[in-house]
Amino acid sequence: MSQIIKRLGKGGNDNSSGKSSCPDILEIDTGDFIIIGTDVTEKMKNSLPQDASCADYEKIVLIPRKLLLSAKEDIPNC
Repeated sequence: MSQIIKRLGKGGNDNSSGKSSCPDILEIDTGDFIIIGTDVTEKMKNSLPQDASCADYEKIVLIPRKLLLSAKEDIPNC
């Protein structure tokens, strides 16, 4: 099982609208990233561009703009 190695940006309560909502961007030891956000799959699935799709095992996740912008400096260039 992969391990979380660091948080990108100012996640957690800095970006939440309530105590039960803590969107986050996290890097794991494989070099990949995981996202904690609001599942908007059903609302957005039919709005995807023609060259994009969402498989049955995938979810479309919303994260606040503020969170992604705060993570920009933590995202590696390569």
